[in-house]
Amino acid sequence: MAPRTEDRRLEGQGPATSVAAGANLRRMARPRTQLGKVEVEVHGFEPDYLDPQRAAEYLGLSVSFLAKLRMAENRHRGPAFVKLGKVVLYRRTDLDQWLASHVVGGV
Repeated sequence: MAPRTEDRRLEGQGPATSVAAGANLRRMARPRTQLGKVEVEVHGFEPDYLDPQRAAEYLGLSVSFLAKLRMAENRHRGPAFVKLGKVVLYRRTDLDQWLASHVVGGV
């Protein structure tokens, strides 16, 4: 009787990694669609542009606070952002600069 696909081991990957696990790793690098947006999941990959939810996580702020900072009367207070139609994106470098501009104290 031939071994089942999930029981075969990948060469050089050690005993704990099966063919099925390798298939899961390959699937992670494929684009997936979520609410009309294409996202690519690759372990260790950090995109240069972040959507508001990921930008909020990166900064440790809420999504609604970032939305309030994008309002016309508050734009001078928030980080720079890119708007393509209805899509709002933040560049990681702009978020880092905005954080650096809020450093208080120190020697």
